[in-house]
Amino acid sequence: SVLAVTEENQPVLNCFGLHEWAMLYRPEGAVIPPSLEYQKDVLPLRVSQDEINAAVERRGVQCTHVDAIRFFAPTALPLNLHQAA
Repeated sequence: SVLAVTEENQPVLNCFGLHEWAMLYRPEGAVIPPSLEYQKDVLPLRVSQDEINAAVERRGVQCTHVDAIRFFAPTALPLNLHQAA
């Protein structure tokens, strides 16, 4: 059952919220991710695109949350250590 499998798996407690950064990840030459389209008419971010990219590339992403992964920038998906099954 789903509960038995969940109980058997080790928890992932070190994602550090980088799924939010993975939604905005955009290396040079990449298409604008859908999440940035939603951000265009709101307050600017407090960090630069280069800082976002560096954080995601340096640490990688360790996200198992399906609802977060589906909003990742396409270029961030391969950087996630937990690939969706």
